[in-house]
Amino acid sequence: MIGIRSIESHVGKYNVFEDPIVRKLGAVEQIRQVLSGKTVYLTDFDAPYRDLIRYFNVADRDILMISSDITCFPLISADGVIEYFAAVFIFKKIYRGKEEIVRGKQYIESHWQEPFNLSETAKAAGLSKAHFTKLFKKHIGVTPHEYYTDYKISAQNK
Repeated sequence: MIGIRSIESHVGKYNVFEDPIVRKLGAVEQIRQVLSGKTVYLTDFDAPYRDLIRYFNVADRDILMISSDITCFPLISADGVIEYFAAVFIFKKIYRGKEEIVRGKQYIESHWQEPFNLSETAKAAGLSKAHFTKLFKKHIGVTPHEYYTDYKISAQNK
């Protein structure tokens, strides 16, 4: 979900206590309680996606922020020793780029069986055709018509 490119880049190497995002959000001491056997619940943990790209090997996506609840719990060996701890992330909201672009994408995805209409798509986004096209290309990487074509092809192949 967050775009970690390989498990090998994290398993056995990642240290939550050194995580710059965890530190920045002030959750280190709360997470440290897991080492004493407690289950820790972090709510509304809002991680800027740019930080994830900067600090970790994650794919660059059209995401601004990921808001999640995180449950951290100890993993205890048969002899009662805490060997590891696990974290379960519940993604509550993924904040994407411009909301206007999201509305345009939603319009294209719900009208893919109709001929492409830039005027109606831009209207659904609440922007002029020129401004919508420019922003769409900037945030998505392709023009609205290219997105429509790609979406239509993938939808027909399902």
